[in-house]
Amino acid sequence: MPPKGRSRRNRSEDDEIEIRTNLSTFKPSPTKDIVKPTIFYGNLDEDIDSWLKNFDRIATANEWNRERKLNTLPAFLRDRAAEFYESLEDDKKEEIYGVWILLCTCM
Repeated sequence: MPPKGRSRRNRSEDDEIEIRTNLSTFKPSPTKDIVKPTIFYGNLDEDIDSWLKNFDRIATANEWNRERKLNTLPAFLRDRAAEFYESLEDDKKEEIYGVWILLCTCM
């Protein structure tokens, strides 16, 4: 007989509760990126359109969502490109394609 206050459950009910608990606390481990973007400096001899297309292909291959793209993009900007990005107002940095258009028109 179960202790006072506990209901009688069968093994499959206990297993189901354990599975639900495990699923509700499950956090997938971070995935490794397949490829990493190259650094973009904003030099005159660099092609921003090609770099952004390559960045987008890499993001797709790595299964990055919109937020991951937004967070990753500035990490691969240096010198003139990084300075330009940092000069943007925060609301301009919230839309990845808006950032891309601004980069394209200014680089």
